[in-house]
Amino acid sequence: MLSLLYLHLALSFTWIPNLYGIWPIVVTEPSISLTGFASFLNLFGLLLFFIISGFSIRNKALAHERYLLQKVQQNSSRFLKYYILLSLVFYLLLSVSKWRFLAFNECKFLASFYHLWFLAALAVFQLLLAFARQFYKSRLDNLRIPLVIPLIIHSVGLFLQGGVFLKTPTQLDSSTLLSIGVYFFWFVYGFTLSQGPFRLSKPFSLVRLFLGVGLVGLYFLAKTALIFSWHFGFFWKLLSSVLDPLTFLAALQFCFWLFEKFAKRQQPRPANQLQTFMQRYQLPIYVFQIPLIFMHLAFFEYLGLLNFASSTSNHVVVNWTESVQTWALFILLSLLSLVYIYNINKYLKR
Repeated sequence: MLSLLYLHLALSFTWIPNLYGIWPIVVTEPSISLTGFASFLNLFGLLLFFIISGFSIRNKALAHERYLLQKVQQNSSRFLKYYILLSLVFYLLLSVSKWRFLAFNECKFLASFYHLWFLAALAVFQLLLAFARQFYKSRLDNLRIPLVIPLIIHSVGLFLQGGVFLKTPTQLDSSTLLSIGVYFFWFVYGFTLSQGPFRLSKPFSLVRLFLGVGLVGLYFLAKTALIFSWHFGFFWKLLSSVLDPLTFLAALQFCFWLFEKFAKRQQPRPANQLQTFMQRYQLPIYVFQIPLIFMHLAFFEYLGLLNFASSTSNHVVVNWTESVQTWALFILLSLLSLVYIYNINKYLKR
């Protein structure tokens, strides 16, 4: 959750050509550091989401015959409900802004999944597992996928998409369908982990730490070369495709090491009210913030503030000097987000 929160926050200060067709930004000089930070965070949220999603259904899926089909029905109904609701909301908003009802050929927003594609993807993944369980239950119980398989699939998919990083399939096409394939293999990999994804095979050492830091450094170098079209593009594209999943694993190992160190210092706490609240209401909150963001952007556009469009992306000046104002605003928004979360937690504990 935190990785995706800060990813979208960082993207407000970045521009990655040929990745986000239109991303509204209020800064005219994108930050090179925040561009790399956003690229790095993109590794975490969705890959972790699908790995954990696969693992979390394993025991019930193997024990109960209809469990997977129930999950398919649940996620499909969620997706359809919110897709229809958001389509109506956007149709009404745009009709009001034009003072007339829109014709069908003006409803291009219907082709978008409103960032709800992960629900549809989960339903498809679970349906495929349901078929596999029906015909190959004994094999599915003992299925083990070597880590090298999702790593190779990830590298090939990234290379075919251009090497910058996996594109979010908010609008499916032949390119973003590759992302769905990559996420599917990480999902199945999580499903085959009988002991869970949060385990370290060896004690964390300084040697592994330095190797991880070096790998992250190469990762940022390759991404910078691709984003700003350095020479020897094929080499940087190939290097970036190989480093991307490896960097994810290196950083994930470091995060798990911190998690284990932190967990040893305190007793586990039962689920509090904030956790219960998020489990129950996080999807509706996620859905309804989408039209609110567009209303917010429309208001700023009405006031005359500039937004980026794909036609202006080639004229962007890269901010290599990292202006103090950009970082100050980013840190301020980060602190406000954390204070907001803290206050919600404090209020619910009462």
